[in-house]
Amino acid sequence: MGEILKLDVKAFAVPRAGWAEAFEQFGIPKGYTGPAEEMFDAVNAGWMDLGVAGTEHVAGMTSARDVFAAARRP
Repeated sequence: MGEILKLDVKAFAVPRAGWAEAFEQFGIPKGYTGPAEEMFDAVNAGWMDLGVAGTEHVAGMTSARDVFAAARRP
């Protein structure tokens, strides 16, 4: 992503205590971040699986670099 955007991009963990503020920065209104926080808690705790039972997982063949490059094209 950083290569395509020509920016220094770094991934970092957001401590649980900072989730509400982070979600607000993504556009969720203050005081309404609870459902998003609960969903991330459920995924992180293994209570929620984002897959579909009985289906086969197939990995994509398109690199993240190609996806970001395509998104930058006008």
